Amino acid sequence: MKLLSYILSLFVTVVLFQNCGGEFSSEWTDTDSGSLELPSQLPLDEPSNDTPGETGPPSMKSGFAFTTEPDHEESIRSVQIAWVTNENSKAHINIGPTATSLIPRLEKEESFRFSSHSQTVLNLEPKTTYFYNVTVTNQAGETINSDVKSFETLAEVKPETPTPEPPPVTSRGQMIQNNQWTVNRDQNVSFGDHSGDRGFQPSQPGDKDSIRVKLKQGDHYGTGSYFRLPAKTQEAWMSFCLRFGYNWTAISQSGKLPGFSGHSSPTNGGQGGNPSTGSNAWSARMTFGKYEPEQKTIPLGNYIYHTGAHANSIYGDPEWWSPTGSFRQAVRSTNNRWYMIKQHIKMNTPGKNDGVLEAWFEGRKVYSRTNFNFTNNEAFREVYRIWLDVYYGGGIPSPYDQYVYFDQFNYSLGSTDNTGLNCSP
Repeated sequence: MKLLSYILSLFVTVVLFQNCGGEFSSEWTDTDSGSLELPSQLPLDEPSNDTPGETGPPSMKSGFAFTTEPDHEESIRSVQIAWVTNENSKAHINIGPTATSLIPRLEKEESFRFSSHSQTVLNLEPKTTYFYNVTVTNQAGETINSDVKSFETLAEVKPETPTPEPPPVTSRGQMIQNNQWTVNRDQNVSFGDHSGDRGFQPSQPGDKDSIRVKLKQGDHYGTGSYFRLPAKTQEAWMSFCLRFGYNWTAISQSGKLPGFSGHSSPTNGGQGGNPSTGSNAWSARMTFGKYEPEQKTIPLGNYIYHTGAHANSIYGDPEWWSPTGSFRQAVRSTNNRWYMIKQHIKMNTPGKNDGVLEAWFEGRKVYSRTNFNFTNNEAFREVYRIWLDVYYGGGIPSPYDQYVYFDQFNYSLGSTDNTGLNCSP
């Protein structure tokens, strides 16, 4: 009876010890007599499995699990999915169009080398929603599944198609008719016969159809009228006859005369102190200088809003028609006489300083420059209009009523000048 009690007591001790994860230093063995021998010592003071050198009961090991749940980074046609487990494992991704239709990918990990994982799923459709989860197996054969997540691939970005250079447009010289002008401030513009004006003579014998622009006393504006050229014009020529009235004496100011322009406006840039920056509009008008009473002459030149104009100013660049660009050597006109003006412009290549602007006075080339950057913005990179602009100033208005006359506006497009013109003095 005592032996039975001893055996039962010993059995309970062994069960309790093994439930704590311990092991005996030697195994139970059967003796020859058939009785059980007790091991000499139980290893209750051996170091734990977790911390070397420390004594105490061994710790419980945690179960197989994700330490970092799967996360993703999507692109247009692929997604990269990454996760971490607390044991080395192998895995595969299940993916599909809905949460209930996940399909295992053919590409699967075949080894248990890593606990940190990253896989890329290719050949997805752009701008499409997908669902996925990850199935992971450890070396013991335990399998776990992550929660189902979703993502949307990015939209496909179509590459910008470079705007092709428009083909060269050529045309025969064409006269701009009076009714083809878009007229602004029409109270200052008069079309027709001006033979009654003091000192006036027509540009051609018998011609009774010229343009007169009046600068009123106390005002700056003569006109901002224009003629629209065909869309995307890259190169153009124009010629016209110019005549200053008998009393034209801009003693205190210079001003603007007709020329070419892009979509210039106070908001688009290219005029009115709104400079050209390379991404907005531009203009290339003529300019007149201060009247020189001793010689009774009026200097002429160009007034250009372009990229890089006047590094320290918001206004355009005056460039005088002369061999050196100097005001002192500028071409000069006089009152009550017709002069033949011709101008040529060619837009620059985007990002390059290869724009062209040229001028002729009475058949003689007086200005040529081939390094302009008018604009790099395709929306503004065209010769938009012939600008019939007349403006006095500057800041000081016209001191009295005075007139300037124009006649025989011709234009042609392309690389060849077809603007035949003859202005009688």
